[in-house]
Amino acid sequence: MLALLGLITVIVLLAAIITKRMSPLIALILIPVLASLAGGFGLDTSKFIVEGFSPLTPATFLIVGLTGIDLGDHQKFAIPFLFGASVVMTIACVLFGVFPL
Repeated sequence: MLALLGLITVIVLLAAIITKRMSPLIALILIPVLASLAGGFGLDTSKFIVEGFSPLTPATFLIVGLTGIDLGDHQKFAIPFLFGASVVMTIACVLFGVFPL
């Protein structure tokens, strides 16, 4: 059930960013928090929020700023490949029994 919630979250994120219904920053903050609350995590959601500010976040903004590429354009280019990789890894995990059905 949790894997399904994660997959739905990724699909909604992808749709919200590519169709420009939300800015990438707002979508990456709001949608995972809502998914966490929908998954029944309640107050533990704050742990997810704090862990979301990883050391990689500043590096991403630094690289995007130095290259002059818009973050939204970068995400539109990268997300389909990353989504495909996520689907392949999820299928592999189900086949190897890491994610029991």
